[in-house]
Amino acid sequence: MPLIDFYNVGQLGIITDVPAHELPPEAWSGGNNVRFSDNKARKSAGHVAIFDPPSVAPYGLFPAPYETTYYWAYFGLTKAYVVQGATHTEITRAAGNYSMTTDIPWTGGLFNCLLIANNGIDVPQMWNPPGAPNLLQNLTAWLSLLGNR
Repeated sequence: MPLIDFYNVGQLGIITDVPAHELPPEAWSGGNNVRFSDNKARKSAGHVAIFDPPSVAPYGLFPAPYETTYYWAYFGLTKAYVVQGATHTEITRAAGNYSMTTDIPWTGGLFNCLLIANNGIDVPQMWNPPGAPNLLQNLTAWLSLLGNR
């Protein structure tokens, strides 16, 4: 059986929504425990725990990039933290703990690098790194339709 050379085998990665016989030679129709880099398919080196251990059980996890620093904010039932590298810093609002329940998860995202998070009970929170004291704050000009919550 002749050997066939394939070049740039990692260029396209895994494509699962096109039948395998229609894929170009550089594409893969499936794969487990592999990663693609430098136009090569490589065995995955495995997994490592990140943010381990978190300061609270997370019920919400959000990216919070700022300039050249990448933060991850995570929210528990009553407290919030941010992690950068291996450093966990509490960013719970100055007014105290949150009134979170497990019925409604934290939701949120970024708006112009401003992290906004909401638990459906408290006033939505915003975090704008960096700065001191660098705690979460009530979302500016929030008008609740459900009363003063």
